[in-house]
Amino acid sequence: MPKLSLLTTGLLAFSLTACIPAPTPKSGAGETESAQEVAESVLLLRTYQVPEGEAAAIRRTLDSLFRVRSEQVSPARVEVLPNQQLAVYATEATHQSVATVLAQLKPSVKPKPLQAKISYWLVLAQPMDNPAEPTDGLVEVKAALNQISQQHGTLQFELLERLELTSLQRTHAIPGASESATVRGSMFSISQEMTQLNDNVQVQLNIQKNRGIAAELQSKLPNEFFLNTRLTADQPDQLLVVGSNASDIAKGQYLYTIVRIQQQ
Repeated sequence: MPKLSLLTTGLLAFSLTACIPAPTPKSGAGETESAQEVAESVLLLRTYQVPEGEAAAIRRTLDSLFRVRSEQVSPARVEVLPNQQLAVYATEATHQSVATVLAQLKPSVKPKPLQAKISYWLVLAQPMDNPAEPTDGLVEVKAALNQISQQHGTLQFELLERLELTSLQRTHAIPGASESATVRGSMFSISQEMTQLNDNVQVQLNIQKNRGIAAELQSKLPNEFFLNTRLTADQPDQLLVVGSNASDIAKGQYLYTIVRIQQQ
């Protein structure tokens, strides 16, 4: 539902105050009012369409302005109707001012709720002189694997598990509020908290090894694997290497966690 910005409301207050005319003083206390003066003082009832959801706020602003100017103009009243229109009971001059200002109002653009797909690759790596090219589930993170190899030498990579989570920030969430999501795979469990800060996405990440996994899988993992870190993505589609944990120092194997954050 569109919301009027404070700047727009302030514009309404300033414009309407400037537009409401002060009556012309009479030359004498006993002078008889002309037909035109009588017509100008007649109160008329009219209704106005306003931006959705803003009737109450605009009504309060108009009502406060009428109270401030009550000594200079004829009394005016504003009420919100059941259909969310404004009913204004005022002089013709005041109606013209109200209509002019309302026509200039534009609803502020409501930020689109953040939705992000976050993918995880848990990859086992070990040194090898002539490693095979990444296949299957590792192809889409080949750039990250190449970066790892450049820093740590040629490695053979094996995908242990790929998991994926999608988080949607609630439309009523306050700025900086986090959204939680959890997924459990055959080897690992991941929980995340996503927060939108300006144009960046922050993810508080928790990955741990499941208990009771198959023996052949257990042999590939460190006895205790637990990763807790915070990531920041400043691009709509970003691939990050979180880090590595020693899986089996004797064999020179290491466990890498690769994360892809895609804002949608």
